[in-house]
Amino acid sequence: MDTVASCISWLKSTFLLERIKCNPTYYKLPVGHTEAELDEHMKELCVRHLRELASSGMIALADDGIGLEPLRLGRITARYCVELETMRRFKEGLRPESNVEELAHTPSHTLSSNTLTP
Repeated sequence: MDTVASCISWLKSTFLLERIKCNPTYYKLPVGHTEAELDEHMKELCVRHLRELASSGMIALADDGIGLEPLRLGRITARYCVELETMRRFKEGLRPESNVEELAHTPSHTLSSNTLTP
């Protein structure tokens, strides 16, 4: 995906669309909403999360507001199914002057308790 429009289109093809239709109030959409309201809600949801990914350094949004590009950290996050919050903590723990010992300890210090499965 390299545009906001392609992200919105993909999002509409997921099960999320059906969940929103079945339980609109949970997703802050009025019962009896129109298709136009649903489309606008999906667009707002997608753009909000794209901005969050951009502010976290996972993607770069183009200046025109249309294009986007995954960044290295975002590719790693997606490839290894790392939770966004975990990757944020990992990123915050890295510094250019980090030594090997600090780098080795960073992953274990970034895991939140809810990312571990017993």
